[in-house]
Amino acid sequence: MVNPPSIFMGGDRDFAYDLSGAVTGAASYLSYANAKRSLPASLFVSTNAGMMHAFNAEAGDEMAAFMPRRSLRRMLNYADADYLFEYTLDGPLSEHDIYDGANWNHLAVGTGGRGERLLYAVRSPLNSSGTPNRTPGQNDFLWETGPDLIDNTSLQLGHITNPVRSGQTENGQWIVVANNGHYNGRIDGTRSGLVVLDAMTGSVIRTIALPATYSAGRGLSGVTLVRNADKRVVAAYAGDANGNLWRFNLRGAPASWGVSYNRPMFTTANNRPIYGSPAWQVHPNGGTVVVVATGMLLQDSDLGDTAVSEAIYGIWDPTVIGQDDAAGFTTVIRDDLLTQSVLPETAVVAGAGTFFRSSRNAIDWNVHRGWTMPLGQSYQGERSLDLIRNLGSSVIITTTVLRAVEDPDAEMCSVSNLPANYIYILNALDGATARSFDIDGDGRLDNVSVVLVAGGGYSRGMSVANIIRSVSLTDVIRERLSIDGSTGESPAEIQKCSPIRARLLGTESGSFAAGVACEVAGWSRNQYQLSRPPSN
Repeated sequence: MVNPPSIFMGGDRDFAYDLSGAVTGAASYLSYANAKRSLPASLFVSTNAGMMHAFNAEAGDEMAAFMPRRSLRRMLNYADADYLFEYTLDGPLSEHDIYDGANWNHLAVGTGGRGERLLYAVRSPLNSSGTPNRTPGQNDFLWETGPDLIDNTSLQLGHITNPVRSGQTENGQWIVVANNGHYNGRIDGTRSGLVVLDAMTGSVIRTIALPATYSAGRGLSGVTLVRNADKRVVAAYAGDANGNLWRFNLRGAPASWGVSYNRPMFTTANNRPIYGSPAWQVHPNGGTVVVVATGMLLQDSDLGDTAVSEAIYGIWDPTVIGQDDAAGFTTVIRDDLLTQSVLPETAVVAGAGTFFRSSRNAIDWNVHRGWTMPLGQSYQGERSLDLIRNLGSSVIITTTVLRAVEDPDAEMCSVSNLPANYIYILNALDGATARSFDIDGDGRLDNVSVVLVAGGGYSRGMSVANIIRSVSLTDVIRERLSIDGSTGESPAEIQKCSPIRARLLGTESGSFAAGVACEVAGWSRNQYQLSRPPSN
C-alpha cells in the first residue's frame, strides 16, 4: 500500500522557503537551486511494506529503497498466520533544504505515521560524477530516531501524522521541528510538546513540553514556524487535540526556548480539536494573527462526532516577531472574537461546485482580539483535516464533510465516492469575504469566497499553483504554473494586498481558478473606458 503524500524532490518547482536572508549558505543557494533544476526530479514514496522508495519522476525507474530500522518490528508480524492489517510506515514526507556548513543538502524527512513511532531523513543527492543523476546511496540515509532516543520524563513521542518543518535558528543551528504526535500512551493528555532535532544527524537538540497543568488530549498537532526578517526561525505555532493554540519561543540558545506565556494563546469552543498546522501573518498593530481550524479524524469514533460544530479562528498574538514575549498576555476567549459567517449560495456551476459569499463584518482591534467563522452551517460533520495555507493576504482553509462508510473494513483504493469538501479563501486579518474564485472562467475573480465541491478530492494534500504571467515581444500573454510550497508561513512584514492568480489542484483532474483580488477605493470600473482616447 502506498501512503500519501508522496513528494517531488527537485524539478521545476518553487523551493521550501525563500533563503534570501541572512542564513548561512545563502550566497551559494542560487547555484544549488539551479543544480536541482538541471537534474531530473525524484519522487519519494513511503509504503506499508516498511520502505521508502525513490523513483526517477520522469522515467518512473526506481533508484533506491530505504527501510527505517524501527519499521522492521511490525514487518515481522507478516509471517504470522493470523496476521491482521496494521500500519507500518504511514507518515508524510516533506522536503527540506539544509546547509551543513559547507554544502546544501536536499532532504526528505518522514515519519512512521500510524505505524511505528519514528522520524527519519534521506538525502536526495546531486550526483555530478559520470552521468549526472539523483540516485541515493547508502550514505544518503542520514538518520532515524524514535522514543528510545527522544522520550524523557516530560515528553513522550506519539504517532506523528503531520509534516515536519525545518530551518536555521537565531543561534545558527539547522533544525527539523516536529510535534510529538498523537496517542503517546498518556491518557491524561500530558507529556506532549515540541521536538527539535539536528537536521543532519537527527540528534535531540531540545524537547519543549507543554505546561503540566494543561491537557493536550490526544497530543500536539501540526507545527508552523515563524522566521524573522533574516529568515531565521524564532518561534513556532501549534494546536492540540484539546483545542489549545500554543506559541513556542525559539529565540537564542536552546536552553532559553520554551512555551510562550506559559499558557495557551486560545482554547477553542467546546475544546474542539486542532489537527492541521496553523497559518500566520503579521498584524498591523504589532505581532501576528494566527489562523487555525478545528476537526480531527484519527479513530473510528471521530466519524460519529458531529453533534458539536467545528470552526475557523483567527487569533491576535501581540508578540512582535523576533522580540521577547509580550508582557501581560492573557488567554483570548471566545467573547473577544468577531463572528463572520457564510451567506446563502451565490452560484451553482455544473461540474464545478456551489459558490458562496461570506460576511464582511468590520473588526475593531480596540474591542476584538481576533475573529471566528463557524463550520457545519449546511452539513453536520464538516471539519478541517489539513494545514492552513497562505495566499498573499488571504488564507486557504479546506474542510471535509464526513459521513459514515457503509463498510469500515473495505479497502478504498480509488477516488470514487469521496467525501465532499468546502474550500474557503478569506482575508487573513479579519476572516472577511474576498473575491476569491473565478466562477465563469472569464479570468476575473468573482465576489465569492467559499465553494462546496460535492465530488471531493480536496481533503488533504491540495497544491496551490501560482499562475505567472508574462508578455512576449508580440504582446501574447503567456502563463506558466509554479507550484507553491503551501505552508502557513508568511514574510515577516505586513502583507499588503497584491493581486494573485492561482489554481487549486486536487485529486486527479480537479482544479479551481482562484486568487486574491485587491479593491482600489474611489475608482470606477468604467474609468478606463470613459477616459480612453478614441481610436482613428
